[in-house]
Amino acid sequence: MLKTNESGSAFGVHHPDITAGYHGMSLRDYFAAATFPVFIGVINDIELSTRIMQAAKLAYLCSDALIKARDTD
Repeated sequence: MLKTNESGSAFGVHHPDITAGYHGMSLRDYFAAATFPVFIGVINDIELSTRIMQAAKLAYLCSDALIKARDTD
């Protein structure tokens, strides 16, 4: 499996009580969550479980494109 650019934490915080290594939601996950509703709304010709999986895959493809565009500037 290829290493995916998670692009760091979406909501970076530093708190002494938080376990080391925990940085919350990645920016990639945040972008995917933000775009998922768009894709779930436009895919409607297949059964629900397949629709959800297809929408999730598209959301992560979109997220990866957003991170790539962000990193190319």
